[in-house]
Amino acid sequence: MDRRDFDRIARLVGATASRRRGFTMAVGALLTGRLAAAAADAADAASFDGPTIEGPCGNGSAKANRCKRNNQCCTGHCDRKKGRCRCLQAGKSCTEDRECCNKLTCSGGQCVPGKPCTPSNCPDGCCVGDVCRAGNVSPMCGKNGEICVECRKGETCRNQECKACSGCIEDDVCYGGDAVDACGEGGTNCKTCSGSTDTCSNGSCTCGGGVACSGATPWCVSGVCQECASDANCPANEYCVTGVCQTCPQPCNDPLYPYCVQGACAMCRTTADCAGVTTCNNNACCGTWTPSLTFGSGPGSGASQFDLPPGVDVFPYANTLVAAVADGAGANSRIDFWGRTKGVWNRDSVYDRTGEFGLSQPYDISVSLTWGMHICDTGNNRVVVLDELSRPIATYGQRGTGDDEFRAPRGIFVDEKNGYAYVADHDNDRISVWAPDVKTGRYLWDSNFGASGSDAAELNGPYDVAVDGNGTVYVADTGNNRISVWQRSGKAWTHVENFGSGGDGDDEFNQPFGVATASDGRVFVMDTFNQRFSVWQKKSGAWVAQGVFGDLGDQLGEFANPFRIAFMAAFAAYDKTPKVDTVWVADTGNNRISIWEYDASCPG
Repeated sequence: MDRRDFDRIARLVGATASRRRGFTMAVGALLTGRLAAAAADAADAASFDGPTIEGPCGNGSAKANRCKRNNQCCTGHCDRKKGRCRCLQAGKSCTEDRECCNKLTCSGGQCVPGKPCTPSNCPDGCCVGDVCRAGNVSPMCGKNGEICVECRKGETCRNQECKACSGCIEDDVCYGGDAVDACGEGGTNCKTCSGSTDTCSNGSCTCGGGVACSGATPWCVSGVCQECASDANCPANEYCVTGVCQTCPQPCNDPLYPYCVQGACAMCRTTADCAGVTTCNNNACCGTWTPSLTFGSGPGSGASQFDLPPGVDVFPYANTLVAAVADGAGANSRIDFWGRTKGVWNRDSVYDRTGEFGLSQPYDISVSLTWGMHICDTGNNRVVVLDELSRPIATYGQRGTGDDEFRAPRGIFVDEKNGYAYVADHDNDRISVWAPDVKTGRYLWDSNFGASGSDAAELNGPYDVAVDGNGTVYVADTGNNRISVWQRSGKAWTHVENFGSGGDGDDEFNQPFGVATASDGRVFVMDTFNQRFSVWQKKSGAWVAQGVFGDLGDQLGEFANPFRIAFMAAFAAYDKTPKVDTVWVADTGNNRISIWEYDASCPG
């Protein structure tokens, strides 16, 4: 890919390099459940054409605090008789210091006296920098306003104190040792009891409390070693009867129905038997992705508009879903937060701060309710981190070619499991890995992998990165028209394999800009200039494209140079809709977000 494709891509979708300042509004209201208030404030802000108020609202001596209307004040309250913004008193909810009256600061979401985060204003948690955090979760541990500490390997946080781990340890995280999905002795790696075992006993996986099954009876079923646990454990022309594989009553010679299931021929027994489709449902290969709806329009800077949005992430909150949109390839340079109320999507809040934590062409965002919201601030060659109330708390990276520097970073992924941040360092042709330091509240450079080129272990202008539950890293190797797969062993990164190649076939890519993963092994690729996304899964040691979805256009189900894709597993409470998997596409050229739902049913 051309080194200057930042400008080339911008021209392709009609972007401009100018920035535009919008009305500042914290997402704190959204994350504290005040959706209705946030939506009302957004509508009020859209009608206000004056400047954003700077400085403490309660400081009556500042000209900036003069007001005539509520929407001219950071607190939303104007004392019209005095013509000044009202401040918030002690104990009132807040999102930043300037909302609080003189000599008060905003800490832990409340206006409090004294310096931020002290034993007096953080009695039930512990302090990380100036922020009060709950002290009963690992890896941060502490109590009664003390500084949070990180429990060492072999320890866990219990009752706000670091204590020895009584279970097993995986990636420095302590898990209980009495659960099937987390088995192992203290200080050893956790194991999953399944297949030949079903019980965790004294830190070891066994079958029924005995030993692991092997040999002619390799499957553990209800504590007994058997030849098979299901039809899928038998050869194609046999099926499982009370733990024993038996010959199918009828020969399954038809290529469309090659598997024996409960004595009858069928298309499939598991999803791995289906090629070119997405699932095995009722022993038939079927299922597809269908477009559900879109939200947003443009180009524009209004509350319901985007100007070439290149990034999107989605996360659950309060029995609904929230979409965080990086609206940064055009003139807006902001992050929009959208929520759904009564079936309608609306922007609830926006982050478009200026100054030290201001944004310049943010290309992507990755949201973690544990590790914060990480914004790929492409124009400033850095990452900006916001807390759960959308307050900026840190930045990391700067322009350059050094280990801890970026050149036009395009994509980011934060691993919820350990907080590691993976950045697609586009012009440096590598992935940059950063680790959280909970003692200081900062992110520190950890490692890089990849180098410039087209060989198997090289990268060419990577645009995005994703990590699955096993820690395997998938890179959208855009210029090489493939997905590059990596794993870590100790401190070293190892290239595993690539899949995909250049072209417009179902198993080919034309500049893939986005990648996302699902817990069942599926990988979703945003095939940008083929105007579609494809779904991949590894079967019998090879990556197989299970289908392509989308086409060029501006109608439902069509795209115009879509940049990014996000996956959300079935979420039952999602606006009272059926429990289905969804993918969310930043349909950049159409200035909207497109939502697709998975339909596992078979036709007819």
